[in-house]
Amino acid sequence: MSRELSVEEITALLLDEHRSEYDNSIPPKAFHKILYFGSQELKKEHVAADLPIYWYMYGAVVGTNNTGIGIVDTQAGQRIRCDAEASEIKADDATIRRARRALQSSLGQYYSMGLESLTDKLYKEAPYDVQRTYRELDKQLGVAADDGQMTLFGKRRTHS
Repeated sequence: MSRELSVEEITALLLDEHRSEYDNSIPPKAFHKILYFGSQELKKEHVAADLPIYWYMYGAVVGTNNTGIGIVDTQAGQRIRCDAEASEIKADDATIRRARRALQSSLGQYYSMGLESLTDKLYKEAPYDVQRTYRELDKQLGVAADDGQMTLFGKRRTHS
């Protein structure tokens, strides 16, 4: 078996695949969800990957502390930045091909489903019921605020 790809190397490949379709980088909220599902796809492709995934109330998060992965502010909003480049990865070609295929699959879900549906799919896999309950409450509060209904913060004003 080939060596394990680091979170930076996987992110470099992910951003490289994304840039083949789009000019900008990936928003942070989408990044964590894409990599969550990417980790599943990497396993299917038999690619060893160091992707530390942690579950919080707000969903799954990929650990990027002490790496070259960060967030930058752009005109399009916050985006993911990675110091590593896909061309710098020291792994055999077959591993990189399989990793790219896995990440393309995960990106394809994001492109076709959109962030909200991908988030719903993510929460269906949450390890604790409280996380699924939180997601449903969060969606209900969003609908209530959009409809001008009464919320915890009072009724939303409508401007005519």
